Amino acid sequence: MTNLVEFSGDLTRWGAGLVLAAAVATLAWRARSLTVDGAVAAVAVGGIVVGAGGWWLGTLLVLFFVTSSGLSRLRATRQAQRTGDAIIRRGSRRDAVQVLANGGAATLGALLFALTGAEVWVLGAVCGIAAANADTWSTEIGRWAGRTPRLITTGRVVAPGTSGGVTVPGTSAAIAGAGLIALGGAVGIAAGWLALPFGLGSALLTVTVAGFAGALIDSVFGATEQRVYRCPLCNLETEQPRHRCGTPTVPVRGLPGVTNDTVNALATLLAAGLGAVIGML
Repeated sequence: MTNLVEFSGDLTRWGAGLVLAAAVATLAWRARSLTVDGAVAAVAVGGIVVGAGGWWLGTLLVLFFVTSSGLSRLRATRQAQRTGDAIIRRGSRRDAVQVLANGGAATLGALLFALTGAEVWVLGAVCGIAAANADTWSTEIGRWAGRTPRLITTGRVVAPGTSGGVTVPGTSAAIAGAGLIALGGAVGIAAGWLALPFGLGSALLTVTVAGFAGALIDSVFGATEQRVYRCPLCNLETEQPRHRCGTPTVPVRGLPGVTNDTVNALATLLAAGLGAVIGML
């Protein structure tokens, strides 16, 4: 297959990618989907992905961001109208750390492709995006559905929003989220816009499976390794060392320094690596 996105010093594409990434990030900031530092990080991620990986890879990144941000805003709006989840999070605006945690695997895959010309790294980048989309769809739709989650490692009933908690709607949404990115990748292959090391059927299956696996890994790490705290005053769990009421919290499980963003980054990287390995095999 002709490599249509191989990096060849095309500074025009790099420049245009940065300009378009800046435009998208500005719109997202104005729509309150990104913080200021999140917008800056999105410009860097988007510009590198387009410059090193090609236009269609950048399109898949935008597809993830638009759909996941839309779901986050819908869920946040609904949550504001009721009591909310037991776990207190940062809200629907993504900051720089969140942008890098979700887009870092795609950025790395695009850069490796630019340096080596090996199409397996494009596949890895697509799988990383699929994992980020699967995890976000699972979280937002699972919480929207209002079902009682169970911890993925033990099956124990936990409060909505608990890291590692899964539901049937959330799990189904993870498959759909990964499948959407896989479908977008297949469209790119069929149109000749995206270079992947095998055909449509294999690409669809690989990206969907790797993306869904990334979401499952995220849940397992969230249930076992992510640091979770409890507010002694409100008796609520939170991911922050200080509760929103201002009270210092106490750790109840997980490893020091392992945040939700750490878990997201590891899960997307592992999904990208799984996709790349499948491509190599």
